[in-house]
Amino acid sequence: MRRTLLLILILALQFFVLFYEAKYDSATTDENVHLPAGYTYLKFHDFRFNPEHPPLQKMLVAIPLMFQKINLPDDFNALWSEAGDFKTDTWKPARQFGEELLYSSGNNADQMILSGRLMTIMLTLTLTVAVYVISKSFWGTRGGLLSATLVAFEPIMLAHGKLTNTDISVTLFFLLSVWWMGNFFKKPNIKNTFIFGFLMGLLQLSKYTAIIFYPIAFVGLILWLYTKKFAWKKELKKLYLLIILALAVHWVIITLAYFPHIKFFYAPDYIKGLVLVLGHVASGHSSFLMGEFNQSGWWYYFPLALVMKTSLISLVLLLGLMIVKIKRAFHFDFSLTLFSVSAIIFLLFSMTSKANLGARHLLAIYPLVFVLLGFWGYYISNLKIQISKLHFKIKNLIILLIILFMLESLAVFPFHITYFSSLVGTTHGYQYLLDSNYDWGQELKRIKIYQTKELKGEKIYLDYWWDGDEAPAYYNIKYERLTPKMKDVKGIMVIGATSYMNKDYGWIRELPISSRIGNGVFVIDTR
Repeated sequence: MRRTLLLILILALQFFVLFYEAKYDSATTDENVHLPAGYTYLKFHDFRFNPEHPPLQKMLVAIPLMFQKINLPDDFNALWSEAGDFKTDTWKPARQFGEELLYSSGNNADQMILSGRLMTIMLTLTLTVAVYVISKSFWGTRGGLLSATLVAFEPIMLAHGKLTNTDISVTLFFLLSVWWMGNFFKKPNIKNTFIFGFLMGLLQLSKYTAIIFYPIAFVGLILWLYTKKFAWKKELKKLYLLIILALAVHWVIITLAYFPHIKFFYAPDYIKGLVLVLGHVASGHSSFLMGEFNQSGWWYYFPLALVMKTSLISLVLLLGLMIVKIKRAFHFDFSLTLFSVSAIIFLLFSMTSKANLGARHLLAIYPLVFVLLGFWGYYISNLKIQISKLHFKIKNLIILLIILFMLESLAVFPFHITYFSSLVGTTHGYQYLLDSNYDWGQELKRIKIYQTKELKGEKIYLDYWWDGDEAPAYYNIKYERLTPKMKDVKGIMVIGATSYMNKDYGWIRELPISSRIGNGVFVIDTR
């Protein structure tokens, strides 16, 4: 009973942090597309907007919008018709529609965004419970509680656990798919086959990066056959028909999600989105790493982002686990080996991408790692370490680390999007990583509050383009658009970190920063 109450307390505190930040953060740039697109999926049963992201989470977060009075933009028919061209990437009309729907069509944007974010928060809480249940099955209640604490308060999980993007759904279903893959191999029956296929289908409907799961599943099969030694042929003969059935189930789930826009055996919109994403990953996207912008990215971007955006305590616990593994102090079973291998393969595939747009693209790795770290919750009462001839239980050390972990995470509240580990420091994080790692449009409402309270309504020169031109007008921000050519402007300049680090703004970086809004927006006063 006491441990159940601890889990409830963890979930309650996690919910409070997520809800508070969901309420006071303005929409990030991707949310301005995903939430409105999801609304059109439900209302019109059509998937022409934003095909480069599968529909599952977009539809889920848009459910509350079906119970609100929503006005469509005046030019909706033209945008809808333009996006109907199946052969082209229609991201422009999708973005224009999203920004107009939220900010210039007479709708309550804050209500729409918050209600959608509440659906994501429910997914995130479900993820925490799933981590607890899975970790508990391996390590007992203590291990489950430790894993749940880590996933609930890891800053990057809090940063993205309330946004109406597709990162949380793929994280949840990647975890469940890896877990059930182990169950499927261990007990290959019809029930486990259908559950495995169903989870794989939901995974692929969450985000296109989920295609990484296919090679992971293949490696998992090889590992399972390896454990059977000389009986591997017999085991494969028993499995192959069930594998085909699981793949068939998962494909049916994917196809039916796009009803009624489906062909005989597939959904054209799903295939189009997959092709668009693969092209994007191969061609690259303007990215930032440690002072440099690059269109084709860096192979080491994601490993560095992982280290810089992950709590130092989590990294220490992981390093300790690796040391224990090397010393063979305990033995992983097959399922736990799958968790390790899946995380590694996911990272390796991510390193091949030329679209280096944030550590959030590694979010699916975190729950797997935290399940593994549940090891410490089980063994802490049995192991000891000797320091200066004094014996200290690792239990006390782990408890201290978890307390420090939670304090470090809550210290950055309510700005978890900008969090960087103490190896770098949140204050200077913008010098290392940008975009969704730091400055993603979340401060627009706070810019308005700053203008009202600190500047008494005085006009500002603004470069904060994440939300389009409609959003500043919606929040009644008095501004003139700031550009790199305005070197001689006299007034109050407000600029987001991403623009601030642009090479064309070299002159503005020579000026003193008067104050900061949140962490990712700088105020420069040249009056």
